[in-house]
Amino acid sequence: EALATYYKADSMYKTLGLEKIRNSVANNIGTIYFYQHNYPAALQQFTKIQAALDKNNDDPPFQALIKSNIGEIYIENKKEAEAQKYLVESLKMGFDQKNVRQLYISHLLYGRLLTNQKKFAQAEAEFRSADSLLANGGEQKIKIQLLENWGRMLYMNNRPAEAEAKLKECVQLSEKILYSK
Repeated sequence: EALATYYKADSMYKTLGLEKIRNSVANNIGTIYFYQHNYPAALQQFTKIQAALDKNNDDPPFQALIKSNIGEIYIENKKEAEAQKYLVESLKMGFDQKNVRQLYISHLLYGRLLTNQKKFAQAEAEFRSADSLLANGGEQKIKIQLLENWGRMLYMNNRPAEAEAKLKECVQLSEKILYSK
């Protein structure tokens, strides 16, 4: 099991005093918990990392990633104020660091939050920002998530034809990735 392996690795790195690597392992553990929908356990991992990074004022790009991870958990838990706080911080850090990957992840997640709040014009602006960053060589799997969320927002905003176009693009990109292997 992946979690058992990561916990074993964490134990080894703790013994060796390799704290930075432990943060990376904890992030992987948190991500597994997230995808298992075990949001309390994921949040525990990510807040543990955030505390360690804040204590040492260490690794700003990783801090921004952890903030967006925490924001995403709060989106899933429908805690909008907390989600917004962390996502705005991750966006600011992404801008300050000129970290394109962090920016498109943060724009995508912030767009999801705004969609849930039915702030469709603002959500679409976030999705457009993410899309413009992805056009410059972004990761295709994140592009799929972007298209899916954008299509969902358009559908919720009573724009079914545009939603259908985005979702068809999402399916086409998914098939391209699936069949290119």
